[in-house]
Amino acid sequence: MSSVRTRVRNDILWIILDNVPHNALNTAMLLRLAEILRSAQQQTLNLVVLTGMGEEAFCSGFDLPVDSMELQKLHQAARSVDEAFQQLAQQGIPSVALIKGHAYGPGSELAALCDTLIAREDVTLRLPAENARLFPSATSQRFPSLLKPEIFERLAKSGETLSAHAALEAGLVHQVLPAARFLQESEELLVMLSIVGLTA
Repeated sequence: MSSVRTRVRNDILWIILDNVPHNALNTAMLLRLAEILRSAQQQTLNLVVLTGMGEEAFCSGFDLPVDSMELQKLHQAARSVDEAFQQLAQQGIPSVALIKGHAYGPGSELAALCDTLIAREDVTLRLPAENARLFPSATSQRFPSLLKPEIFERLAKSGETLSAHAALEAGLVHQVLPAARFLQESEELLVMLSIVGLTA
């Protein structure tokens, strides 16, 4: 059963997408994620970290709704998540996407809603096709702020898959960590970021 799990440690809120193996999004998960993000605004937190359960995927797409009404509900729930991330930033609570698996389509959009994207060296990322976009500000604000216009246009049209290092070079992620030491280095980095803040 799909869910969104949370835990708080060292004033860091961990949000874990749990719909293995691909952690595909659905309406219930998005509504829960929006609720968690709104609640986070009322807490004393230094950092919010978004990641996926398992090793295969951060988040790869969404479960296809059965009809147009359900699709509309999915998009409404996604907009709620989008707005909650913006409100979180306005409250001065930084967010990090910790990517330790593929981030495809709306998964890459969701990661981009975070202030900082940290990827394991063996992950791959792919921007969504136009008809698979869920989060409005990812396309209108976040991707254009991370990527040069010509690179964003190319990736948006081609469906090209990027390695972690190619994504780093393009500006889509801010840091790449080695797979062998990913857990240790990411936790150390997150603690440091929670103390000194984000500069991205």
